[in-house]
Amino acid sequence: MVATVLATLLARLRVATRAAALPTGALLWLGFQAMAILGSVIHEGYSFGLYVLHTGDALLTTMIMALIVVRKAAP
Repeated sequence: MVATVLATLLARLRVATRAAALPTGALLWLGFQAMAILGSVIHEGYSFGLYVLHTGDALLTTMIMALIVVRKAAP
């Protein structure tokens, strides 16, 4: 589902290069995934180390998805 939303957003923003896909993916990660996980740290008492682990994984996954989606969409 995340890859579909990412692909749709990148297409609508007309992101066609890998160089443009990476910052777009990073902004999406920061705005949604990193902030959502931060809520667990603040409100549920998760450790900061666990936050770094989870957000690092989410960032890497988002970057790889952005690169794959842009590569597949390119002519």
